[in-house]
Amino acid sequence: MAASEQERATIIRLLSDTPNPVIVDVGAYIGDEYDWMKNVFPAMRYFGVEADPRNVAQFRERSPQARVIQAAIAGKTVPVEFHQCDNDIKQGIGSGSIRAPKKHLEFFPWCRFDSKITVNGYSLDDLYLIHVQVGPRIDLLWVDIQGAERDMIAGGACALSRTRFMMIEAEEHEFYEGQATKSELLAMLPDWEVIEDYGFNLMLRNRKQVA
Repeated sequence: MAASEQERATIIRLLSDTPNPVIVDVGAYIGDEYDWMKNVFPAMRYFGVEADPRNVAQFRERSPQARVIQAAIAGKTVPVEFHQCDNDIKQGIGSGSIRAPKKHLEFFPWCRFDSKITVNGYSLDDLYLIHVQVGPRIDLLWVDIQGAERDMIAGGACALSRTRFMMIEAEEHEFYEGQATKSELLAMLPDWEVIEDYGFNLMLRNRKQVA
């Protein structure tokens, strides 16, 4: 889900003192966040991660200058099974996940998961060490990985410790098998505090990365 005007305003405010922010966008879809961020932060160092090759192709076509890594965020750096989504009503195809759909099928019956493919999987720590390597910290981690947040946290202790702010999708329901609910996510992130709760997204601040 693309950022709302309120979410954008919060990000702009939080990063207003950072002339060239490092932004890591996991679950980047077709580049919706990149499009507005590049106008607000023209000197940003952006890294987009997207698993579905159909979305990667569209992202690269519309924004050839963007750094886009075709992979899924997982608990370990290994090939992973990815459940592709599709539909017949011309909705986006951004609901694919490394976790099988569960309540998603009830809440969004128009969204199908008929095919599975194998994609490269990266732990967040390996993504940081192999691809980012631009400095001591990530200024903003944008997380929209469709139920794989638990996996990201399990494989991302180092990268998360070096991250200032995180916008993360957080749900009250288990839309995907094994998905951490909002309360579970917060319990898994004891060093983080909620700045804003937008319902489906949380803006978090790392208490240990305040500068």
